[in-house]
Formats: sequence, structure tokens, C-alpha cells
Amino acid sequence: MQFKCLILDHDDTAVNSTAEIHYPAHLEVMRVLRPHLVPVSLDEWFLKNFNPGIMEYLIEELGFSEAEVQIEYRIWREHTTRTIPHFFPDILNA
Repeated sequence: MQFKCLILDHDDTAVNSTAEIHYPAHLEVMRVLRPHLVPVSLDEWFLKNFNPGIMEYLIEELGFSEAEVQIEYRIWREHTTRTIPHFFPDILNA
């Protein structure tokens, strides 16, 4: 039986949002704000989400100022509004 419904994704439960939106946004942020640093890998990005957490990573590890955090947010919002991530395989068949 299938139903029409709205699925709200949180933390990559239904769609591949980190790999397809959040990490590419971070790569752009690094190109703009810290071009001299090598960005973390996707696997490392997943880990940074949980330890120390994104804001702590941006402020404490990368040394972002408040103005840079605002630039980061703008870039992230651009990515979230223009990219629709793909569903994980078979999620629509569940």
C-alpha cells in the first residue's frame, strides 16, 4: 500500500543531504574563507558534525569570526535552496 506524504529528512535518514548539500557547501566555504587550508574529507566532515559539532569546528578549529560565520551561513543557504538531494536507495519502496 502506498500513500502520498511529506517526508521531512533529518540527519540523512531519507536523503543523502550531507554528501550532496552540506559537504559541498563546506568545500565552497573553505575555498572562499580558508583557501590555504586543505578541507576535511567527507568522512571527517561527518565526524566533525558530532565531535566537536559544526559551530565549534568553525569557530574553535578554523577560527571563523562572526562575520565569517555569516558568510558560511549564506553559502550554506545557497546550497540548501538550489540542491535537492537524492533519496537513499530503496527508501521510497519501504
